[in-house]
Amino acid sequence: MYSVNSLHSNFEKGDVYLSDSISNLLGIILKFPMPWILTGAGISTESGIPDFRSPGTGLWEKVDPMVYSSVEGLLRDPKAFFSYGRDNIVNVLQAQPNTGHVVLGNLQQLGMIGPIVTQNIDDLHRRGGSDHFYEVHGHFRSASCMNCSNQLPMDELINKLDQGEIPPLCWDCGGILKPDVVLFGDMMPSDYQEASLLANTCQTVPKLMIVIGSSLTVSPVNYLPLEFNRIVIINNTPTETDYRAELVIREQIGPVMGKLWEEILDLNEGQPPDPLPPGFNFGIMVAYLDNEVRFLQNQKFRPSVSLDSLSKHFGVVQSDIKTARSIIAQSPLPPRQPLERAILDFYLQEINRMEYEIDSLLSFMGIPFQDEQSRLPKLISDYYNESLRALTTYTRQENVLPEIAEKMAVRAAGNYDFWSSAHLILGLAPPAKEELEKLKKIVSDRGVKADLQL
Repeated sequence: MYSVNSLHSNFEKGDVYLSDSISNLLGIILKFPMPWILTGAGISTESGIPDFRSPGTGLWEKVDPMVYSSVEGLLRDPKAFFSYGRDNIVNVLQAQPNTGHVVLGNLQQLGMIGPIVTQNIDDLHRRGGSDHFYEVHGHFRSASCMNCSNQLPMDELINKLDQGEIPPLCWDCGGILKPDVVLFGDMMPSDYQEASLLANTCQTVPKLMIVIGSSLTVSPVNYLPLEFNRIVIINNTPTETDYRAELVIREQIGPVMGKLWEEILDLNEGQPPDPLPPGFNFGIMVAYLDNEVRFLQNQKFRPSVSLDSLSKHFGVVQSDIKTARSIIAQSPLPPRQPLERAILDFYLQEINRMEYEIDSLLSFMGIPFQDEQSRLPKLISDYYNESLRALTTYTRQENVLPEIAEKMAVRAAGNYDFWSSAHLILGLAPPAKEELEKLKKIVSDRGVKADLQL
């Protein structure tokens, strides 16, 4: 993992508000496993790259985006477009990942967050250690011919500009070479379609998106958080989606992410943690239960709800809580590191809290106890099958990265192991071997190189 110790942080130890916010942020991340991340320009300002809309410093306050960042502007006045663009490209290429990028890279390698969707074109997530990201507005690593799609590295485009070739032209057909970024007037790249497809396969467990450094004003990316059950927003200024957020932190991103990593290190007794096991899936039960308890809490304001159906729902959730506690407490795989023990303790505390809230609601609403069968075994099996759908969806896309396909396959295998161990604890029949064969067939058919250790 990358080191964040040498990166600049403005966090003050006496800032109680920030400390509480970080604890809340970590708790939400643990409750909603593998949250997706959406980043905007605000995460890169601490790397010296200005954002677009901040009062006084935003790029669009200084230049007209339709002149310097649109297809129409490029074709109408290529000299103005490239004269301005050259310095902007060089500034972005020289920027270095900051604490925010590095911590997200660490969290992804650790297995605590899922894919990163970024509106940025600066390549800093990749250089900060992330490997599963979607650059929905393109990137500055290369440029392509607008006519024949020939591609060349960005440094070669800069050389053409420095030699006075404006606009820079394709060596093959003579068409104009354009940086591989999305300009106003361009179509969205395949990364956006792939991210949308993959996000829509995740429906079994309530899901979380953490928005970092985005004003959420640019379409169509600003619609993506609406596909998630819960949202966290970390941004210096308010957004129009704040009202939907589970948590809003209006602070500098670097200090927030740096303190988040410090808390994780503290949970692991000061040591950089190893990646979580692929089958460390206890959080899916907590996410499901958290959603169910919230739903039932809202029912006390709906007198028209059938008492019988409500009693049945309460009975199911009570059974789910007991089942989740058994699976967590009796897991046959002991924690390998302090962080895993801390996470399991947190889950048990959350389950105790939810049990107390359910009991209080039953007493308040005068609902009789009704014993019901737990839905968690089905939830766990559905989550495994969802991981197969996600793997299939990913491997059908244009730019499949073998290392990501391998990670997804290994994670699916871990989900199968979790399913098997949960059934063992509950005294249920083990999953059918045919379920495992589904994974093996996908891996074989899609040419995924993965050691599933099955």
